[in-house]
Amino acid sequence: FLAKYLNSTRQWTGPLIDLRNEIEHHGWMLQRIDYSVLGDAVVARQPEIDGVPLTEYLEVGLNRLASLVEEMTAYVLSCRMPPMIQLSVTAVDRRSATCPERFQVILANRGAEPWILSYSDLPFDNR
Repeated sequence: FLAKYLNSTRQWTGPLIDLRNEIEHHGWMLQRIDYSVLGDAVVARQPEIDGVPLTEYLEVGLNRLASLVEEMTAYVLSCRMPPMIQLSVTAVDRRSATCPERFQVILANRGAEPWILSYSDLPFDNR
C-alpha cells in the first residue's frame, strides 16, 4: 500500500521539488501582481505558478501536504500497533464540528472497516 501511495503522490511532489530547487538554486521568484486600469477600476491579476493562479495553487498544495502528513502519521502509527488494534475512519458527516477527528482506534474484527492507506485528491476536510 505504501509504495502505491507514494507513487501516486509523485504527480504533485515532483513538481513541488522542482519548484523548490528553482528557488534555492536558480533564484526563481514569484511574478509580481499585475495591475491594470479597466475603465474607472484598477484590476489586479494574481501571479501564477505553473500556469495556476497563486491562491488556487496554495489551496490545492496545502490540502495535499496536510493530507500527506496526516496519512503518513496514521500509517506509521498503524504499523506500530498490535494486530488486534487498528485505525478506522469516521465519516465526514459523523465528525464533531468542534473536534473533527478523522481516525479512531478500533479493535480488529469488531465490525468497523479498518483504514487502508490509499491516495485521494479530495480536499483535506473531506477525506
